[in-house]
Amino acid sequence: MNKTNIEWCDYTVNPIIFETLTKEGYGCPYRCRYPCYTGKIARAFPKAFTPGFYPFRIKGKMKGKTIFVESMGDLFHPSVEDREIEHVFERCQQLDPSNTFVFLTKNSPRYETFLPYYQDNFIWGVTLETNVYSPNWHISDAPQPYDRVQAMKRLPERVKRMDSVEPSLDFNSSIFLRYLLETRALFIIFGANSMDTRLPEPPPEKLRALIQALRGKNQTVLIKENAKRLGLIPYHFKISHIPAELAKKRQKSLEAYFNEKAMRNDIFEH
Repeated sequence: MNKTNIEWCDYTVNPIIFETLTKEGYGCPYRCRYPCYTGKIARAFPKAFTPGFYPFRIKGKMKGKTIFVESMGDLFHPSVEDREIEHVFERCQQLDPSNTFVFLTKNSPRYETFLPYYQDNFIWGVTLETNVYSPNWHISDAPQPYDRVQAMKRLPERVKRMDSVEPSLDFNSSIFLRYLLETRALFIIFGANSMDTRLPEPPPEKLRALIQALRGKNQTVLIKENAKRLGLIPYHFKISHIPAELAKKRQKSLEAYFNEKAMRNDIFEH
């Protein structure tokens, strides 16, 4: 476990180090077309990032902390064996149940396989940089954003979830708003790419309008410090501090939103 400067959590732990991190500078084999901070860290501390599986790193006597599992890769990448993922879940279950474990992936369709291992102090997250995906704008080898959203929608209601819009890339406003609401996330995090400003990023006013629309649906939005470059005002706290009352209010607002969309018969537009 490592204490972290990531605004919304207390610790990070990386039970898997992919070869692509040390050889190619990619945290995982999706080979995103944008520079990743993980490669910079690995180059600075090569001895700490020997490729391999290290489940024993998940240990400690901490209580009431938020722990980001596999912050420098993707635990659910197809190259990771089922048994390895199961072992990671089992190690998390051995720690104090007052801790919150956050998992984040671009391969959310794989979550369904591991529902028997889900427990109440897990949060399953999905990265959604944008809703735009076409042959002319191929941002990574990961599943397309639409497929990621559909997978999150199929999860049982009991599964706590979150969205990460980082790096924030340009989007279609109405479609992306719907994507972010349809995942029924407990909270959404917005951030910028820290390595490269030559990405197709949204104009500040467009991004602020999206966040205002989300908050208008009582959606909890956290904004990282690196998003100041995108014209946003940082707003963040440890996610374990999100009050239950706010979550209930958000749920009622989302139900009203989806009922309205269903009546207009356009909720499943792609």
